[in-house]
Amino acid sequence: MPTVKTDELRKYAETFLLPFFSGAEIEEGINMAKKGAQQVAWINAQRIAFKIYKRWKRRLVLRRSQAFAKEKDAFVTERRVVESFVKSFREILPALDEPYRDDVLASLQRRIVVKSIADEDLEPTLVSTLDQFTSFASCLYEGRPISLSVGFVSKQETVSPTLFELWKHDFGSILGNGIDTIVVANQSGHLVEHTNQRIKHFTMVV
Repeated sequence: MPTVKTDELRKYAETFLLPFFSGAEIEEGINMAKKGAQQVAWINAQRIAFKIYKRWKRRLVLRRSQAFAKEKDAFVTERRVVESFVKSFREILPALDEPYRDDVLASLQRRIVVKSIADEDLEPTLVSTLDQFTSFASCLYEGRPISLSVGFVSKQETVSPTLFELWKHDFGSILGNGIDTIVVANQSGHLVEHTNQRIKHFTMVV
């Protein structure tokens, strides 16, 4: 099982987790928990403890002076973001000893965002979509920045081309601006429609 030292985990958390939380910090020292305790757990309203593996006893603590939101108060809570960091970091941990570690780390925050907001079935497609959006951010179309939006719907099977095949063509980047038009895909990324309909029926819009 891949592992990481606590001091190294602290550095990764400070780099990739803390930017999501204004005014927060990772406490100095270690919080000890019983073996088998939850990987992410409340200590109190202002402190959330976390560890990468359930068998670990040593935990880091995210703290801020303002109370964190409880699950019933928001769709995406701070605890959910911490849980997404733990899951995402555990997924990429085997790659941190590989030559391509920098590329993997570059995608870590996008993975955290996706896990925080999306269902598991949509995660791979949404991560790839955000990667493509990042690429488009530095591009122009006919001298203008690209404005693009995608809506996702669930349980619509299709054998149509995918978003990523569409985006190989220059015109693909301008088909849905998110204002009056939008490209719609299913959770696997296959195209469903190009529409100007209202977006209330979508599972997710980015």
